[in-house]
Amino acid sequence: MDRILQEFASLNRIPRPSGHEAEVAAYLAQWGRDMGYKVVTDEKLNVIFEVPPSEGRENVACTILQAHTDMVCVGGSDYDPLKDPIVTVNDGKTLKASGTSLGADDGIGVSVILDFLKSGQPHGPLRVIFTADEEEGMSGAASLDEAYLQAPYLINLDWEDINSLCLGCAGFLTVEHKKFAVKTEVKAEPVRFSIAGLKGGHSGTEIGDGRANALKLMGIFLQRLLKEDIAFRIASLSGGRAMNVIPYSSQVDIIFTDDGSSKAQAVFKSVAAKTALAFPGEKGLTFNASITSLAESAYSFDDTKDIVGFLSQCPHGVKERSQVVNDEVSLSNNLALVREEENSLSFWLSYRGDADAKMTSFSEATGILGQKYGFKKIDRGMSPAWPPKENNSLASLALKVYKDNNGILPKIESVHAGLECSYFALKNPELEMISIGPTVLWCHSVDEVLYLDSLVILRRWLRDILDAIK
Repeated sequence: MDRILQEFASLNRIPRPSGHEAEVAAYLAQWGRDMGYKVVTDEKLNVIFEVPPSEGRENVACTILQAHTDMVCVGGSDYDPLKDPIVTVNDGKTLKASGTSLGADDGIGVSVILDFLKSGQPHGPLRVIFTADEEEGMSGAASLDEAYLQAPYLINLDWEDINSLCLGCAGFLTVEHKKFAVKTEVKAEPVRFSIAGLKGGHSGTEIGDGRANALKLMGIFLQRLLKEDIAFRIASLSGGRAMNVIPYSSQVDIIFTDDGSSKAQAVFKSVAAKTALAFPGEKGLTFNASITSLAESAYSFDDTKDIVGFLSQCPHGVKERSQVVNDEVSLSNNLALVREEENSLSFWLSYRGDADAKMTSFSEATGILGQKYGFKKIDRGMSPAWPPKENNSLASLALKVYKDNNGILPKIESVHAGLECSYFALKNPELEMISIGPTVLWCHSVDEVLYLDSLVILRRWLRDILDAIK
């Protein structure tokens, strides 16, 4: 383990935020050349080693070892991610950083690979791929020449739980539903209705937890107003923070006619009470209504009805669960954002699924709903899925080795978020892959921590998998 930590310390002396991997790529390329390997650095700063087999292992199948070089850099105001090294603190049980993110995601994966290459342990032919820009779009993996993926096996070392084995990940589809709607001039004091304090969370890993979506709650409230025949116009609507975050707050400014305001506030209280019963885990939930500053424009009654119709009926949450991997989420949608621009309003949705066709079909159904209310569907980008293989001999081998070493089997998972393996599967569908790694918690924060005992288990696990491949 000491050699892994030494490699990690050397890596952490090199600033490597996403998009700034030139220095770490040069370091790794020189490392490989010093070992006598054939080394290639491509235009995206992916670094590839061709590692010859140990004596007597020349006829063993080639295995790819892969990790990414960039990290999410978080720290205080005096931390410069483009200049400052990561200073680690080792208490004998854990490894942390002093005031910054640790960079174990995925610097520790890189370091485990470097340690293995120096260990002298027997292995067949290896190809090592260090990819760039994983954290901000996976452009390194997406652009990697598929020729480097022509091998039967790939071991990705970007997993963060030593007690589990990842065999698949979701793809990601972003869709905008845009309605062209011109606000007309008004002079009125709207009532502002705000929903806040929800847990939110990651739209992949926490979408199956049944957390409330603040935009969906707002849609329920606005639909109730229409059902109660309360005449109103939306002056503004906001909510959501990012495509991969479940909205934890939303806000609408409403202009009423006649006595609609008092009736609407009674409806708002009723929705709040029912929401508290439906989502008992949302302890921080708040519903607030107040008069706000003078509004100068608002959507027409017809456009307001269309906006409410789509918002209230738009799907959110789990659509399907896997029949292959532990009943985990296999298809979902996050109603992520609402954005107002001049003469238009858009809802942004993010779909995740274990098959591209599932995401596309789901989004098309939502598009038909949007058309009903005058919304145009605009696809804004897709990353592929890595579907779990029912017959994955590398996974079977890894499970056997783990049980032989530890006396128990690891949990088998397919994560409802993205891994670079999705692009590798797209480029070589026959590639058998697994993702493994030590236990790392609270990645991308100053609290990020690596558990050292899990690193010992990982090192032995990788060694014995490579030794067992024939």
